[in-house]
Order: sequence, then structure tokens, then C-alpha cells
Amino acid sequence: MDQKLIDLIQLGKETRNIEYKRTYNWNDPNHKAKIVKAILAMSNIRDGGYLILGVEENNGAFTPIGVPQTDYDLLNTDDILAFANRFADPYVDIKLHKDLHEGMLFAVIEVQEFQQYPVVCKSDGAENLRCGSIYTRTRRMYESAVVPSQTEMREIIEMAVDKGIREFNRRVSYVGFSTTGQLSVAEQYDQELGGL
Repeated sequence: MDQKLIDLIQLGKETRNIEYKRTYNWNDPNHKAKIVKAILAMSNIRDGGYLILGVEENNGAFTPIGVPQTDYDLLNTDDILAFANRFADPYVDIKLHKDLHEGMLFAVIEVQEFQQYPVVCKSDGAENLRCGSIYTRTRRMYESAVVPSQTEMREIIEMAVDKGIREFNRRVSYVGFSTTGQLSVAEQYDQELGGL
């Protein structure tokens, strides 16, 4: 198993970018909805996050216990992506890492930060998934929830604006213009020709 994933499993505390779950039976609609809510929330925070299956919380302490073989076998990238994207607009992107560590099975869902636009829930579902809601990992307490305050909403908007500016600059540059105050390649070429 990759050392970074081992470190995540053994960290022993949740953060905005790390959420632990004991295990989830992919055949249970409520379990699937909890995973989807976490994926939607992590896609709307800077750098995305990790949902780690196989870690149990007991009185605030997190202990790696592994995932039962039956639950482990049910988890695959295609099914998780297909189900999550029934609720996500635009689509979310994940990577599923499954491995054995110290005789226990673990699954780590790595959630990518949204590419251009914040991810909005597009369908109602179990576990209070609501159409039109934007989920995030909250600052007041590390949980996946509907955006609870202007602070989290501003953060999401700023991320989208930054991405929009980068995309605008990429497009402007692609068509031969410059946004840096310097002459673009096309303008430099015209200048060198001297009006020929």
C-alpha cells in the first residue's frame, strides 16, 4: 500500500479533507447516499479530499479496523462514479484505492476538487440529499453538509472565480492575445514585419 494512504489511515483525526467511515455496504441505499454526500462535499473544497473506509470512531478516537471482505468486494470505481454522478452536476471525479494493510482491508476514495464549476446536487435521495443543494465539508465541525454559512459559500465562489480567470487566460492565449501587458506572439510577429 502507498505510504500516503497508510498515513491517512493512521492519522487518527478527521479534517476538512479527511473523513473516516467504519465500513459501508454498497447494496444499502443509505450507505451509498452517505458516501455520495461526502463525495459531493469534498469536491467543493480546495484540493478535494479522502473518504477512508475501515476506520472506526469510538469516543473521539479513530482506530483502523479494516473493511469486511464482503463490503470490500462490492466497491469499485465504476459503480461509485455512476451512482455519485446521478446526484452531481457537473460530474465528480474520484479515484478508488483498495489495499491490504497489516492484515486488514481498506478502501480510500480520493475525491478531486471541482474542475470549473461548483458541484450541485441534482436529485433528491436518501440521507437528506436535496436537489439544488451545494454540499461542503464545514469549518465549524468536520462534517459533510449543505453549505452552512457565507464563509464556506464565499470560499466556493472564490475557487470558481479563480478557475474561471485561469480558463479565460488560457483561451485568450490560445487565440494569440496576451493578458499580461506584454505583446502576444502574433503581435510580436506583426511588429517585426514592420507593416509589410
